[in-house]
Amino acid sequence: METMAEDVIWDALARALVGEYEILTRLGFGRGDAPVYLARELVTDTLVGLRLPPLSFGSDAQEYGLEIVRQLDNGLPDIETRCSHCGATLRQWSRFCSNCGRDISGIAPSAAGQTREVLRALARTAAADRYDVLGEMTRAEGGGLVYFAREISTGKIVGLQIEPGPEATVTMTETQFESLGDTLRIEQPRKPPMTDTGRRLSIPRGIEHQPPPPKPAPRNVRGLWTVGFLALLVLVAYVAYLIAR
Repeated sequence: METMAEDVIWDALARALVGEYEILTRLGFGRGDAPVYLARELVTDTLVGLRLPPLSFGSDAQEYGLEIVRQLDNGLPDIETRCSHCGATLRQWSRFCSNCGRDISGIAPSAAGQTREVLRALARTAAADRYDVLGEMTRAEGGGLVYFAREISTGKIVGLQIEPGPEATVTMTETQFESLGDTLRIEQPRKPPMTDTGRRLSIPRGIEHQPPPPKPAPRNVRGLWTVGFLALLVLVAYVAYLIAR
């Protein structure tokens, strides 16, 4: 997977959305060969997907649309996880296992005190010392939440879900995104949970990554005042010398 410095789309997206979204990672390519990024919406402090469907390709630039995805569905890049009941390898964001049919989405918020805030605190406790939980997103099919977290030892982003364990404990299932850069999904979701912002992102052909300009060094205001005062003293002494002559 490309790093931020190698991903020109990431770089252009981060510049276009500065102050609105913090780009966290690239999830891969979704429906229609659209790059998909995980981001934090700053005004709401929630996680969203940023989907960029290709619109046109001219001689000078590739143009992308911008869709805000607020729920996980099969229109996003594939994942790689395992069913906690039958062990089958799963590659979609479905709530139910395609092999055994069991609900694999984990613990869902409920009116019985299991709010999103309570479950987020539970996930952070279960992930302590191994993951830094960034936030969560819901599935379009409902069920448990998916918690996105940064693995402390490697820095990579993973997806986690919490499930009931023995003796009132919880277990965590990890979702991998490492192989998503070469994966495409062409299935249509039943109800696309996304908003087309109408905004466009244009990537010039042959563009190279350009890091943001360095911040100017802070000016030593106190030093400038000292130099100015000394210059004034010299000027006064020189004028006094001329008058004395």
